[in-house]
Amino acid sequence: MDMQRFHWPTTEGQSRQEFRTYRTQNYQSYRNIEGPVLQHPKFESNHNEKSEIMHFQLRNLIRATSKNCVYYSAAEVIKHWNPVTRDSEDVVDFLQVGSGDSRVCTLDAKENVLIAGGFSGDYVIKTPTELHQGILTHSQNGITNHMQLLRHRTGAFVCNISSNDGFLRIIDVHQMRTLHQFPTPWALNCTASSPDTHLCVCVGDSQESLVISTDTGETLHRMEGHVDYSFSYKTMRLYDTRNLNKTLHVQEGHMGAIRSLTFSESNILSCAEALDYVHLYDPVTTRSQTIDFFGEIAGTCFDLSGDYLWISIADGPVPCLLEFVRPNT
Repeated sequence: MDMQRFHWPTTEGQSRQEFRTYRTQNYQSYRNIEGPVLQHPKFESNHNEKSEIMHFQLRNLIRATSKNCVYYSAAEVIKHWNPVTRDSEDVVDFLQVGSGDSRVCTLDAKENVLIAGGFSGDYVIKTPTELHQGILTHSQNGITNHMQLLRHRTGAFVCNISSNDGFLRIIDVHQMRTLHQFPTPWALNCTASSPDTHLCVCVGDSQESLVISTDTGETLHRMEGHVDYSFSYKTMRLYDTRNLNKTLHVQEGHMGAIRSLTFSESNILSCAEALDYVHLYDPVTTRSQTIDFFGEIAGTCFDLSGDYLWISIADGPVPCLLEFVRPNT
């Protein structure tokens, strides 16, 4: 029995490696743009909770604020999982507080704040004392693709929101107001801010990535190298902001697209494919590790220390939440 409670060999007599080889050879990764294909620290497990994916490209559906507090999406409901007590509870029901298509397509959590976005431009912010709901856009193409909570250099607690209508919206979480609304030349799929919050990298339905000013929205640099829309094909590219003309590292997927990237506070990068594989990469030492299993990946997250990693598996015979702990923790 493996970590997902599969029994090997199968009833057909396949070993785990034989099934892995068959699955890798026969999976067809979705591509937006046709073109040439780029050739090219240990954890233990536990599980039982089940997530659901509402959009096949949006895989940021789990976040942890501590080793005792994990939030994940189960269709219209966001659940809280306590890895210590092994208990879970519903914390937000989009059917009751959302609007339009009441399904969760992305979420983030930090400093006791939970934020989630839906398919109709709607969002929900939950704090220990209140629940706020709002509308980001009334566009028919207003899917909320990604959310990033962060502490702004001014001290404000803000959220960078990537929308399918081609806008980056920066909102003040506590004041519940929009600070900036910057247009992008394509559907915006994901953003990530620099630690000082001056810069933001934007990726979307394009082969190029943009580095913009979070104060003015001005494009400061354009990065190239991807062979398809970002997060929809088989590579992740790592850059040093001091020299954005050169790629430091390329992480290629074994089977499908790199859909979700998560940095731990200890600078370990989790690169989750659409299914079956999560790659862990240390950009300082360049060491890497690959965790393989069977199932569509709804997302990954670390706790604040980086010692705990959770992987949400949303389909297959055993959909579950895998928990990995760094040895000697």
